[in-house]
Amino acid sequence: MKNLLNLAGRNSNATGNPALTINAGFSATEPPLPIGMMMIGRDFEDATVLHLAHAYERLRNSSPTYSAMETRLHSAMMSSSAQKPR
Repeated sequence: MKNLLNLAGRNSNATGNPALTINAGFSATEPPLPIGMMMIGRDFEDATVLHLAHAYERLRNSSPTYSAMETRLHSAMMSSSAQKPR
């Protein structure tokens, strides 16, 4: 899967298509892991890609499930960093 994503990123970079990745949510694992989504637009439609990403993030952030997962991830990260010896 990683190779497929690298290929998608390289192709959009080589062709000049606007592309970005955003956090699409979290996995159902414990601790929840972030899942990324890549958006690639048509030539010279940078604004469209940015507007789409912004709209997606507004919808995602209004989701109670997303907020709960984000809180769980933050708690898991804080507890794991507290357990590491310094």
